[in-house]
Amino acid sequence: MNHPESREQAAFVKFLRTAHPCVLFTISPINRTGIRAAIRNKIMGYRKGTPDMTIYEPRGKYHGLVIEFKAPGKKIKDLSDEQHDFLVELNRRNYYAVVCFSEEEAQRIFIKYMMEVL
Repeated sequence: MNHPESREQAAFVKFLRTAHPCVLFTISPINRTGIRAAIRNKIMGYRKGTPDMTIYEPRGKYHGLVIEFKAPGKKIKDLSDEQHDFLVELNRRNYYAVVCFSEEEAQRIFIKYMMEVL
């Protein structure tokens, strides 16, 4: 994995599978390059800006936890307009949607979310 975001996300997935094997989660479709893949993804319902991971574990007023991973050192301003708008809309609909810049940050947020300490 050459992308820092991918490494952070993969490490968080390993944490979930190891420490919380019963947690139900999925990732957004893997980015494939090429016009054919882009057309297929769009036909299949993929939306630009879709966050990287959704955890289907309702807690309190939230329906689930949604995470957009960004590389360490990046900033919130590095989100695309579509990513920003998607996260805002998810929060409006009572999902806990966040941006994480490291696996450790994702772990901290996940643990607080699961304990309903938000």
